Amino acid sequence: MNATIRIVIDGIPVAKARARVRVVNSAKGSFASAYTPSSTRKYEDVLRLAAGSSMAGRTPLAGPVKVRVVALLGIPKSLSKAKRADAIEGIIRPVTKPDVDNYAKSALDALNTIVWNDDSQVVDLTISKFYDEKPRLIIEVTPL
Repeated sequence: MNATIRIVIDGIPVAKARARVRVVNSAKGSFASAYTPSSTRKYEDVLRLAAGSSMAGRTPLAGPVKVRVVALLGIPKSLSKAKRADAIEGIIRPVTKPDVDNYAKSALDALNTIVWNDDSQVVDLTISKFYDEKPRLIIEVTPL
């Protein structure tokens, strides 16, 4: 049976930030060094912990997988009661930064070697952004 693995991370979802570049000066000269911002690294650590817990000791999946990523963002306080109700119903959706694909990038990178061997195994990916009173990120992985 191909049971779906469900990972839920409570709190405001963090999208993968672009790599930053800094100039490093050394005795041998200057060079550029790319690094991942700390907020992204910390969130990916949280994702890895949650994924490990969801896997409950199972080995990483070996074949193709289908992944669904849902970013549930907090409802803006500026919305009227009517628009707030529409946001909860999914009628009003977030069209703000960050881009929806950056939520998936954090999730896919963090789950390597824990849920699957490599994110190249993801052959079907669905990503959505909604508003919700309880912000969180939901990742569902289904072996195919």
